[in-house]
Amino acid sequence: AAKSDVKEVALVVDLAYGAGATEDNVKWKIEPATITLSGDSETLAGVNSISLDKINLAAVDEALTETYKIVIPNDTEVTGGEKEATLTLEIDGLYKRTVSIDSSYISVINCSEGYQAELMSSGLDGVVLRGPEETVKNLSEVNIRAVADLKDFGTATGIVSVPVSIVIDGTTEVGAVTTEDYKVYVNITKD
Repeated sequence: AAKSDVKEVALVVDLAYGAGATEDNVKWKIEPATITLSGDSETLAGVNSISLDKINLAAVDEALTETYKIVIPNDTEVTGGEKEATLTLEIDGLYKRTVSIDSSYISVINCSEGYQAELMSSGLDGVVLRGPEETVKNLSEVNIRAVADLKDFGTATGIVSVPVSIVIDGTTEVGAVTTEDYKVYVNITKD
């Protein structure tokens, strides 16, 4: 029969840093921090931690509390019976500034061949930038632009709502907080 074993493993989250959030300013904890698994010793040998989720920190405003089901490997069980874990996370010490991006700083790319695209929006309001205070405060509006990518629109015509990515030139410490998508309207016509 397979040899069984007991092992304590850490519960973790995979963090994608962004919009000013880095290892230095993100604090998180998970309750429980570890669980004890029992089961097949070979299976357990390959498990050192269990990731509850992958979190894109650019999409987190300042804090997050989330409860997850703990998904454990086949052929194992949790000796203490825990089924859920709660993550609390906060992003600390960053400064936020809301900017508008004028239409002259919005570009439309990847329009299909034989089609033309015209930006209908006069600009983009309410874009929240986040990063270290000095950098965010001193950021000039000419370094902030938006890119609307039409690659997924194929041969669509008419006025469409296109998600944009916000690009900050000259610094990697600042980014846009994307708790929701930023969008612009583009009119696509056939040549």
